[in-house]
Amino acid sequence: MSEFDRAKEYFKKLKIIEEFVDGNTEVAKKILDGTIKDIIVIKGRFKNSDDTRFGLFMIYINKLHLNVLKTVNVISELPSLYRYKPLVGVFDFQRIIDSELKLDSHCEDKTQFFSNVMERFLSSKNIEDIIAWIEGNLIIEITNFFTQVIEDMLSLEGISLLIDFENISSVQFFEKSGIDAHALHMEKTKGAEKDGAKKDNENIDNVLDIDDIENTEDVKSDDDDDVV
Repeated sequence: MSEFDRAKEYFKKLKIIEEFVDGNTEVAKKILDGTIKDIIVIKGRFKNSDDTRFGLFMIYINKLHLNVLKTVNVISELPSLYRYKPLVGVFDFQRIIDSELKLDSHCEDKTQFFSNVMERFLSSKNIEDIIAWIEGNLIIEITNFFTQVIEDMLSLEGISLLIDFENISSVQFFEKSGIDAHALHMEKTKGAEKDGAKKDNENIDNVLDIDDIENTEDVKSDDDDDVV
């Protein structure tokens, strides 16, 4: 690639990132060179106590705008799904989920329901708490939170949950995900202006008991030796 082409590619990426930082060129440059990693990815694996539901999920959160960029998940009745651990890299784990979604064995309705409700439930206040827990390495708090959310969302009891998280940049996210950055930015901006965080939560009050989630107790451990 020529110097001209490299410069052209750089400014193309810079313009995309600027959309997500309100036009702040200096912040965009730091994201582009990797100094700032503005996205937290939460990766998880769970099963219920009866071993009848198994799931893998990923949530991409923009730390600067406190919103969910993307949710990826798969839910199945087959225990073979549980052999995967979320301790691998972000995009390796996403490839695992994507490959499982291509199979007919997953529960399509529950998988779609999980994505829709999770994205709408995670308001800016919840995301602020999640970021604080991650930055403080408070794994018990974040595990308890998502344990309660998933149990309420899917009407499951006694789930075992293994959580991991990783910081990446917007550049990595858009290069690997194949998502149109401009289109996504416009969609999230319009959604925030139209609905607001309060309305998002009102729409799922019948699914999740927020008071219970904010007062979670201990969660079951998940120390079994599975293959990745």
